Amino acid sequence: MEKTLKKLCEIDAVSSCEENLKKEIISLIPKDCEFFEDSLGNLIVKKKGTSNRKKIMLTANLDEEGLIATKINEDNTYSFLPIGELETNSIIGSIVHFKENIYGVINSKPIHLQTKKEKEEKTKIEDLYLDFGFEKKEEAENLIPIGSIFSFKGEFEKILENFYKAKAIGNRFCCLCLIEILKSSIEANVVCVFLAKEKAVSNCSKTAAYEIDPNLAVILKPHIIKNNEITKEKKKAVVAPIYDGNFRYSEKLLNLAEKIAEKNKIPFEKVVFNKKIQTAKNIASSKKGVETVLFSLPCKKYLTTEVLNLKDMKNFVKFNLEFILNLSKN
Repeated sequence: MEKTLKKLCEIDAVSSCEENLKKEIISLIPKDCEFFEDSLGNLIVKKKGTSNRKKIMLTANLDEEGLIATKINEDNTYSFLPIGELETNSIIGSIVHFKENIYGVINSKPIHLQTKKEKEEKTKIEDLYLDFGFEKKEEAENLIPIGSIFSFKGEFEKILENFYKAKAIGNRFCCLCLIEILKSSIEANVVCVFLAKEKAVSNCSKTAAYEIDPNLAVILKPHIIKNNEITKEKKKAVVAPIYDGNFRYSEKLLNLAEKIAEKNKIPFEKVVFNKKIQTAKNIASSKKGVETVLFSLPCKKYLTTEVLNLKDMKNFVKFNLEFILNLSKN
C-alpha cells in the first residue's frame, strides 16, 4: 500500500491539471473494470459486480491546491492567485514547482521594510509574490507565461515509525482506498468516481451523480487537522459528519457505519463539521435524491504538508471494505 501511495503522491495534480494522475490510476485498477471520463474530466470506474443490486457511488478528490500566475512584476517576480483554499500565512516561504526543474519560493515584503500599518494589518494574498530568480523579464516570459500553474513541493517520506508525509496525501489516500475497493472480491454494483476540478469548479460531483444515478453515495475525504488544532482533536481512524452546516447526512447509513466500526474494533466518531461540504449536497440533490454519507480520515496539516498514520490508513481501508460489503448484501 505504501508504494502505491508514494506513486500517487509524487504526481502533481493541481485542480484542472489532473491528467497524469488519472493515467496512473487507470494503470492500477483491475483490467475487468469499465472506465470513462465525463465532460468535466471526472474519471468514472465501474466495478464488475451484480447489476441488480443497489448502485453505490463512491467518490474521492483527484485535485490538489496550487497557484496560477497572474502578472510579471517589474523586478521579474510573479503575482499569483490561489487555486483552492489557501491561508496566506501558511504558504509564505513555501517552494513551488513548475515543470521539471523550475522552482520558486513564495515571499512577502521583508518585515524590516514594512510600514507600521503594514505590520499591523493581516497579510493578504496580493502582498505575496513568487521569486524564480529571473534577471530579465524576457527570460521570465519565455519560461513561465501568464496563466502558468504551480504545484507545491512536498515529497512523500516516511517519518517516525508509522507516519507518512506529503503534499495532498489525504486526498491521494482516499483515491487509493477506492482502488482497493475496486480490486476487492466484493460483488457489488459499485461505481467509483475520482473527482476532477473540485477546488476550481466545485460542481463536478453533481454532474457525475446525474450521470450515474446511484441509490447510495459514500464520499471519502481527509479530515484536515491544522497544526494549531491537533491537541484538541480526538484520535479516530474514521470521522463521520452528522451535519456540516449545509447538509444532513443519512442517519440510517451513519448508524450502520457505527455498528460496523464497533464490530471490527475500528476507532469511529460521529461529529458535526463547521465547514460546508459542497460535494455532499451536490450528490444528495441529484435527480430523485441520493442517500449520502461521508467518511473522513484524520489528516494532520503543517503549512502545505499533510501527515497520515499508517495504522489509521489500514483501519480506514478495512472499514470502507466492510461497509461496502454490508451494503452489497442488502
